[in-house]
Amino acid sequence: MIENKNELKQIQKFVGPVKKEQLKNIEYFLSENAGLFLPVTGPCYYSITPEHIHPGYMIVFSFNDVSIVKIEDVEYKSNPGTFYVVSPYVKHQEIIRNGIPRYYALIVDKNYFDNVFSKYCNEKIPIFTINEYEYSNRIIQLLKDFSIECSEERDKEVNLSELILNQICHRVVRIILNIKNKQNSFSNKFAINNALYFMQSNINRNISTSLLASAANLSVFHFCRLFKQETGKTPMNYLSGLRLERVKKLLLENDKPLTDIALECGFNSSSYLSERFKKHFNITPSEYRRISVKKQNSMNF
Repeated sequence: MIENKNELKQIQKFVGPVKKEQLKNIEYFLSENAGLFLPVTGPCYYSITPEHIHPGYMIVFSFNDVSIVKIEDVEYKSNPGTFYVVSPYVKHQEIIRNGIPRYYALIVDKNYFDNVFSKYCNEKIPIFTINEYEYSNRIIQLLKDFSIECSEERDKEVNLSELILNQICHRVVRIILNIKNKQNSFSNKFAINNALYFMQSNINRNISTSLLASAANLSVFHFCRLFKQETGKTPMNYLSGLRLERVKKLLLENDKPLTDIALECGFNSSSYLSERFKKHFNITPSEYRRISVKKQNSMNF
């Protein structure tokens, strides 16, 4: 809840002519050059006002798809794992359908963000109208750190909120301009390797995409894109191929019943395993075992 007029003035510096009662559902954190806003018990009543504006850059990091943003009669649905940017004074409206929106809305002073952007690009900064990008878990952690630092009552000399804001804005601009570095590439490979190790170590379990994304410490959206980029396959297709290769190995190593092999490799029945095996290798598991064993026996004589 807004405690005094100075606090409301600071919010209005970033948000625009918002009224105190319009923020009753919102938790907020303020620094000298930005405000971070989180819907907690419902929408922001200023954000659902038709054709409202903000003096600062609005950067929204989405966690669900409840929120829809309308600009010039075009509606944009938010996607979890992504952030979008709206430039200062661009008229827009948030539309809420079926639930409470979950996002972090960072509104940054125009001159501050322009200054960060100019360090990477000499051209005039474009007008952003729901330009969507993928965010990393590192940015979300920085936003959390920003909120914690803003909550602490410290002297300006030892308050880190502006330093954290600077990191956030630099990372956002780098994503917008598609500026990559070796550390990002290494961390991406490390994350995908964690998911591959999880697959191999838990091949008999019921593994979902969200479980793999959690093992990689990435959002599902970001994980699926990176996994396809690194392996050329979707996570579920890769897992299926891994399981079928394991089945082939077990068919030759022992004479276990197909039902036991199916369960050991994460298939819920022998019939489903046979269906997948035939589709992948163009031969049934039983035929594969019979032909392979026959070849091995003939080589031994």
